[in-house]
This record gives sequence, C-alpha cells and structure tokens, in this order.
Amino acid sequence: MQVKRIFSILCALLAALIMTSCSFIDKNDGGYDFTDEENKESAVLSDIADYVLVRGDLSSDEEKEALVKLRKTIEKNLGITLAPNTDWLDKDHKEKEKEILIGDTNRVESQKALEGLGYNDFVIKKDGKKIVIAGGSGVSTMAAVDYFIEHYIDVYQSTLSYPKTEYRYVQSYLINSISIEGMPLSEYRLYSHDPELDITDVQTALSDVIAGERIEIAETLSSSTSRYIVFSNTSLTANKFSITVDDKGTVYVSGSYKSIDEAKEYFKKGFFEELAEKHGKDINITWHDNVEKYVSDEKIYSKEDLTVLLEEVYADRNSIIVGQLVGAEAMPSFALDTYLEGTGKYPALLGIDLGCYGFELSEMDAVDMSRAVCELVDYAADGGIISATSSYENPTGNWVIGGKCYGALGGADKWEELLDEDSALNARFKAQLTVDALFLSALKDNGVTVLFRPLHGSNSGDFWFSATSGEDTASAEHLKRLWIYIYEYYESLGLDNLIWVYSPAVTGDADEKSVMYAYPGDEYVDIVGCGWSTSDKKELSKGEKPYLKLTSETGKIGALCSFGVNTESDLFSVLLSEQEKIFNAVDLLDLLYSLRSEGYSFSYMMTSVGASSIINYGKADQFVLDEMILTLDDTAPRLGVK
Repeated sequence: MQVKRIFSILCALLAALIMTSCSFIDKNDGGYDFTDEENKESAVLSDIADYVLVRGDLSSDEEKEALVKLRKTIEKNLGITLAPNTDWLDKDHKEKEKEILIGDTNRVESQKALEGLGYNDFVIKKDGKKIVIAGGSGVSTMAAVDYFIEHYIDVYQSTLSYPKTEYRYVQSYLINSISIEGMPLSEYRLYSHDPELDITDVQTALSDVIAGERIEIAETLSSSTSRYIVFSNTSLTANKFSITVDDKGTVYVSGSYKSIDEAKEYFKKGFFEELAEKHGKDINITWHDNVEKYVSDEKIYSKEDLTVLLEEVYADRNSIIVGQLVGAEAMPSFALDTYLEGTGKYPALLGIDLGCYGFELSEMDAVDMSRAVCELVDYAADGGIISATSSYENPTGNWVIGGKCYGALGGADKWEELLDEDSALNARFKAQLTVDALFLSALKDNGVTVLFRPLHGSNSGDFWFSATSGEDTASAEHLKRLWIYIYEYYESLGLDNLIWVYSPAVTGDADEKSVMYAYPGDEYVDIVGCGWSTSDKKELSKGEKPYLKLTSETGKIGALCSFGVNTESDLFSVLLSEQEKIFNAVDLLDLLYSLRSEGYSFSYMMTSVGASSIINYGKADQFVLDEMILTLDDTAPRLGVK
C-alpha cells in the first residue's frame, strides 16, 4: 500500500513536470538545457526567405558578430540569403513586416522580450511576424544565437523552426535587484584608484553571479556623469579592509596593498550573501551596511620584547644581530629576496631610509607607501627588526651635486631660522617630519616597533645637517636642539613605538668631530651606535676609540648602525671578483672577532647597500653561518615568533 502511494506521488510529479512549459529554464550548472520539442513550430523556408536580419544601429561587437554568424549559418545550411540591416528608421528606411531581430533593437517586440533579462539571460520568441533572438548583453545575445542554431536549425533536414510561445533562459542570481542609497546599480560605474589593480573580476561577478547586471569600468572619475564603486589599495592598515557608503552614495571598497585582494573577494560574494540574509533578495545598500574586516591576526613582538633582546645580545659578546639596509627607491621585499639569494638566509634586521637615500616619502605615491608598510608589517610578524632613518632634504633648496640631502644650511642665523616655528624654513623642514611621522604612525598602528636613527652622521661633513657643511660649521648646540625638536614633535604625536638611536659617523676624516659632539642627552636617546665606512679596518680602535667612548660616556647599549667599505679606499674594488680578494665577508667576520677580543660588544650591525653590500663582498654565505652571526632564524624565536 505504501509503495503504491509513493508511485502515485511520483507519477503526479512527473505529470506536473510534463505539463509545465520548458520555456523558462534556470541555469544551475553552467550549461543550457533543452527538452521542449513540443514547443517547436517549423517555419516554411519560402516564408523565411522574406525576412530581414536586423540589429541595433548602435549594437555591440558581439551583436554584430551574432548577426553575421546566423546569416552565414542559414545561407550555408538552408540555401537562403537574408539581407542584413540596422534598426535605423527615417523616411528612407521603413520597418519591415518580417524581421529577425538580433539583440537590443528599437523594435517594440525586442523591448518587450528583453524586459527582466539579466546579463547572462536570453530569449528566443516569435511575436507576430517578428522573430526575436536577444540577450541581456552582447555576450548573451551571442549565446542566444548559438542556442538557436543548435536547437532550431536542422542541418540534416534543412529546416528551421522557432518556439511556439517563447524560450527564455534565465540564470539564478544571488540578488534580484540592487540599489545604493535608493539609486539603481545601473547608474554606477566601477573605478580603481590604482591602474594596476584589476577589477574586471568584480565586474564579472556582478554580472554572472551577484545580480545579472554588468556595469562599466571607468578610467576616470566624473561626478557629473555617474556614481561609483571605488576600489582603493592605499590603506596603511595592513591587515584590514572596509566597505563603506558615503553621504553621496559612493561605495568605497578600501584595503591596503596586501588586503585589497581579500576585500575584492569579500565584495564578490560574502558581502552580498550577508546582505541577502539580512534584507532579502531585493536590497538597498546604505551606510548602515558599512563593514570592516580583518584578514589576519598576526602577533608582532612588543617594544619591550625587542629592548630585552637587544640588551641580551649586547651583553653577550659571542653574538651580534646582522641586517641589511634597503636601497634607494627599493621595496623591502627586494632587499630581503636579494639578501636571501646572496647568503641563503634572511636578515634579522632591515634598515630603511624615509628620505633621500630611500623611500623619498614626500614623492612616494599612496599605493607604494601602502605596499612598503605592508611588507614591513609582514617582516615584523615573521620576527624581523626594523631600523629607520631619514636623510632629510635640505630645506633651503641650496642643493649641490650628489642629491637633495647635501649642500649647506648656512650660518647660525639659518639654524635659528630652522628652529623658529614661524619661519618658512621651519615649515619646509617640518613638512618632511610630518610625512615621515605618517609612515612611522602607520607602523605603530600595525604594532611595529622601530629603531629610529635621525640626524645620522651629524658629527661629520656628510649632509646639510652635519657639523661641517661647506664653509659653515653647525654648532653642537644647534644640532642638539634640532634632535630635541624632532624628538618632542614626535612625542607630541604619540609615536611611542620608537627606540631612539644616536648614530654619529666613524670614518677617520680630518674634519670629523668627536662622536659626542651632537649628543642631545641621555633622556633623548635609547641606544648609541655609529655609521662606519672603513678605509683601514682600524677606525673603531684608534685615537679616542670612538665607539667605546660612546658606550662608556652614555651608559647606553651600542650598535654598528651601518657598515660599509669606503669606496675611495684601497679596501674597495669596482670588480666583484677583485673585491673578494681585497676585503670580503669573512674578512669582516675576522674583524668582528678581533674587536670582540678587544672588549667590544654590539647589539646589532647593518651592512650598506649597493657596492658596499655584504652580498657584494663575496663569501657572504659563509659569514651568515658563523655561530656569532644572528639571522632571522635565530632572532625570531627569541622574540616569540614561531
């Protein structure tokens, strides 16, 4: 009895399916279905010969191609040549009684058939003496013609047919209709701030999955013509993205260089799924739907963790943290990859210059700034240590050959002007500090501590902010006041993620001042160190023993903030093959062991870039394998990074 009941139910369902017209088909598997043979009606070929093929006068390339394809197929298989035409009407161009309408035309029959079609949907129908083959887009019109050729033209029997009523292919979309602050999605355009950021996948998702509506990608923004969904990858918060609607109805899909891909993926699916769950399949997006998402929850060591590590390494003369400076206008990833290729290890420390010798932040575009922040955040999350300096641009504009950070500031009056908050010179210099602060604040907001080394080499004659600049000598008092000015300005901005590093030069130049010349005071300095460009491998140990003078007189832990071979000395060769013979990385290692035996201790050491890079010395792979040298593999676990 139960079996008979189930059989009766199945028969009823089958009958219902047979009774249901197959003129409406949902695509659930990416293909088309056709089972409606009873809905076909054969055409008389002599009647078809009287028809004209018509497309829109402003039809898309796909619609033009679709008409040509159908015309050639009919001619080849049925022996009928149909005249092509457009829907243009004037006194010389009259509407024909019998027309096969391809795509979006101005004919009433076309417009009626197209109502409610999404981007991938199409319809085939006979309306009076008009045959309509059209889709919600040029792409789907081509699909409609392909479908018509496959199912309504019998190449073996040389016959043509059409649906008695209509065949309508409609895809199921996640959302039935979308508006934004009351404006339909069709009024919007997609726009990317970064030309390199591909958003065609978002365009495809909107048309193929989300709403069946294709909106164009704009090359520029124009408030008078369209509303926009704007994609931006310039955020300085590495692991977060957001989708927001402003009071003008503009939608912003915003992320960092790192998180923008996650933002796009979420916008293509999860965002609309959540809206559908909340509002149903007809949605109006407003600021109430704004969201923020985090793409990861990376734990980065604290300032205290780093301080403890540096103190431990400094106290242990058998070890030293080693790192690499990043070159001018290069990204951190390039320096890391180059170091890995040259040594087989990642450096434990990475040095950046925010000014003339590095990022040149004042000229850096927003996308590159976001990328630099993201790469440094990822490096810190892996246990990498970051050092930053800024080779400030000469605010007078009196540059000399060599770059913007050279030339002289001037005499005492110019230094007083520089430190005067009401002066134009101060404003130009402070603008550099402010740009640098934006970058340093971004690192703080991402949880990154920075070894900050301003006014490096201030006792030398290297830069405009050095003791000897041209014919003028900057007084120790002015240099100290400038350091304190920078320190207090950054303190007022809440930049408490900085470990302040005082770093004079040790080069052996005749006009070099004592390493304590511009020391601003213990309360303004956390670590001391020196920039060492060696000519004879003895600068640290000769004379007043400058490095030991620094550490002993200040009581601070010390570091080799930068190390390189003086390119004008006998220790340097422009030929890499010769450099290895003169002074290589193993020679540097021997030098460190020699200094250790003399009582020297260093928390860290950074090598320079370019010709003075440890990679170019030769034998760098042997250098990093020595038990004294701490690379990222060694320091990351000690900072709590697994």
